[in-house]
Amino acid sequence: MPSAIRTPAVVALLLAAPGHAQTVAIVGADGDCNLTIQPFVPATFYVRAMPGGAIDGFTYAEFRVEGMPSGLPWFLTVTPSPIPDICTGNNCGLFADGVRLWSQACEDAPYDLFTISVFAYAPIPEIELSVHPHRFSSFPVGLPCAFFARCAPDYEYICFAGGRALVNSTRACDEPVAVRPGSWTRVKRMYE
Repeated sequence: MPSAIRTPAVVALLLAAPGHAQTVAIVGADGDCNLTIQPFVPATFYVRAMPGGAIDGFTYAEFRVEGMPSGLPWFLTVTPSPIPDICTGNNCGLFADGVRLWSQACEDAPYDLFTISVFAYAPIPEIELSVHPHRFSSFPVGLPCAFFARCAPDYEYICFAGGRALVNSTRACDEPVAVRPGSWTRVKRMYE
């Protein structure tokens, strides 16, 4: 993995419209980010990588999912896809500090990185799940975003807009969530 990021790629991503940029989304089987979990009805949703925009494929991804409460009346199973060659920790760190996924193959199409199966045995309240940067970025100066590493030959790091999902909500989820406006200042400081 390279230890430098190319400024034009970051600028291009930060200025890109979220609907056309790459993302990691949290979706149901139908691709919708509004999810329903009912008591005694099995539910399945996915953490899906969606290359596009500034990235035509990836071999590495680094991010985390926030908002998954503990102690709810349910059985929750998180299954990583078979694609990552390396993925460690409880649920690969998906709901904790974050995940780091490596793959020898270049993933160039929407791909389910995780399958999340839920069986609730009582009503579940409204939950908001969202994709954020890893708590401890592997990038040497702390890349302030969730990111992919592009496929060969350059393996450059590309930030992506994190997706958002709403569980048992009447609100629309408006996914993906835009990159925070304050992010550019932190990236710019790396080059000063």
